Amino acid sequence: MSMQRSAYQSTSISSQDKHLLRRGFSLVELLMVLSLMVVLTSLTLPGVLRWQNGVGMERALSLLQVQLQETRLCAIKSGEPWKLVLPQNGRPGQRHQTAESMLVDKRNEFNWPAGISCLSIESQTSEIEITCHPDGTVSACTLQFKDTHGQQTMLQIDRLTGSACIVNKVTRSASTQNESSPAERVTSC
Repeated sequence: MSMQRSAYQSTSISSQDKHLLRRGFSLVELLMVLSLMVVLTSLTLPGVLRWQNGVGMERALSLLQVQLQETRLCAIKSGEPWKLVLPQNGRPGQRHQTAESMLVDKRNEFNWPAGISCLSIESQTSEIEITCHPDGTVSACTLQFKDTHGQQTMLQIDRLTGSACIVNKVTRSASTQNESSPAERVTSC
C-alpha cells in the first residue's frame, strides 16, 4: 500500500510540475499568431488605403457644398446676387457682386484638402464663378475634381436648388486597367 501511495504521489507531483512549466506560449504558437496577424494585415491594408484616399475627395466635395449653400443663403438674405469663386490655386472664397462690395472685400476663404484640384467643364478660365441669385437659383455648372491618387469626380450643380450632385466617380484602378473599357461610374445626389 505504501508503494502504491508513493507512486501516486510522484505521478501527481510530476503532473503538477508539468503544469507549472507550461505557463507561457511556445515559440511555435507565437510564430503562428504572428503569421496570422501578418496575413490579416495584408488583406485589410489595401482597403484601408483606398478609404484614406477617398476621404480627401469627400471632404472637398462637402466643403464645396457647404460653401455653396452659405453663398446661396447670403444672396437670398441680402436680395443681391453673390458669387462663389473657386480659383485654380485651390483657395475658394465668396464675394458680393455689387459695386459697393468692391470697396470692402467680402471673402470667406477656406482651404481645399491637400492634393485636390478643381476644373470647370464649361470654361477653362483661371477662376470658376458660381453665381447665386436672390430668388435662390444658381448658375448651373459642372465641376471636375481630381486628386493626386488618380481619383476623379464630376459634380453637377442644380440650377434651381443649388444642390451639388455627383455625376460620376472614376477611380484610378478602373481607368488604368483598360483604356477602352468604361470606368466605374456612380451617380448620387
